[in-house]
Amino acid sequence: MYSLNVSRVGYKAHTIDKVEITSGGTSSLNIFLSPVEIEIDKINVTATKTETTLKQTPSSISIVNSDEIKNKNILTFDEVLDGVQE
Repeated sequence: MYSLNVSRVGYKAHTIDKVEITSGGTSSLNIFLSPVEIEIDKINVTATKTETTLKQTPSSISIVNSDEIKNKNILTFDEVLDGVQE
């Protein structure tokens, strides 16, 4: 008998106890993981392609939060920038 630990980035880890594995046998197991939110640091994108702090940024800053991305069904970073006002 074994305990099976399943995890993936962006999903809640799951443990299944008492998994029986027999010699020479084949087993199948369906596992459904629940998605979780991942928090990341804010990203400052500049035209100079150099890392700068928010205080050093000479132009206006637009913030796009995760709810906006979800509601607009955005798939690429270019699509995020399309929605930012100049």
